[in-house]
Amino acid sequence: MPRPIELEMINSIPLNPNIKKPSSLAEATQLVETGPGVYEIELKPDWTYGPRSHGGYLISTVVTAARQECIKKRPDQSDTSSWTTHFLKPGVPGKAEIRTTILSSSSASTIVRAELWQNSKRCVEATVQQIKSQAPSSHVTLPGPEMNELPFHNLQRPITEEMLKAEGWESRQIGEYNPFFKTKPKARAYLPPESDLHNSKHVPHPALGPRFRDTWWTLGESLDAGSLPVIIDSFLPLHLNFPQGVEYFILTQSISCQMAKKESSKDDMWVFGRAELKECDGRRYIEDVTLFDESGQIIASARQVNVLVPIKNLIGGRDTRKKHAQKL
Repeated sequence: MPRPIELEMINSIPLNPNIKKPSSLAEATQLVETGPGVYEIELKPDWTYGPRSHGGYLISTVVTAARQECIKKRPDQSDTSSWTTHFLKPGVPGKAEIRTTILSSSSASTIVRAELWQNSKRCVEATVQQIKSQAPSSHVTLPGPEMNELPFHNLQRPITEEMLKAEGWESRQIGEYNPFFKTKPKARAYLPPESDLHNSKHVPHPALGPRFRDTWWTLGESLDAGSLPVIIDSFLPLHLNFPQGVEYFILTQSISCQMAKKESSKDDMWVFGRAELKECDGRRYIEDVTLFDESGQIIASARQVNVLVPIKNLIGGRDTRKKHAQKL
């Protein structure tokens, strides 16, 4: 049985009046090396979902630590190729420690294990693969999907807010679409034309139905090209599109991701994401997410495995938000 929490905390962020200016992801993932392979981090209170640190944010911290540890040994392997994470305990705002171990290293790639510990408990365990930033001369690129096969093939390039609005894509501050982003004012999400955005629980895809969700994400002041774990873990769960699903809350067990393209450092980059419900049988819930860049190239493919917990089992806990409130 998971620890009970207040029902209203499921869809809220900490009500922390001390947060004057939200921190960017780069600020929120700053590490201090305290020993061989060991890093200290201060988990920020504005990167939470309810009273707990956001899962995608925690992934970003361990992937950042793994990358830094790899680069110390293999400076040429600065690109993250893949990562698999398991959530063991929830993280909360405050100090945490990330312990890294290089499992294997060769001229082609390095695999690093990174564990986030807090209050003597292991919260997140990740395995991260790093590869060379420059593709070898023998690198082979096979053709991707044709542009007319992509879900946004009819949109003009480059992607702009004006163009999306003209095409009927529904614009929302991400804070409304996902409460986690209430303190991230420059991040925005756009949902397909004719999406019902007045119902926070049911937002089925207007053309493909409730098993899919398409979203354009714009990255700005708070989010950057290193924010893909946050985006992958920020789609409104698709089980909420079904009447029988609204009585359940998801607890994420693991997320795995394969990077298909080097991250871009371009400012105000647009990312298109499609989430698809693959399986919801009994308590297990599996969702796949594919992220594209503006040109239609796949950036990353991810799979999220969760368990469904009846919301009634989560009601009755204590509100711990004040306990974890900190001044930025």
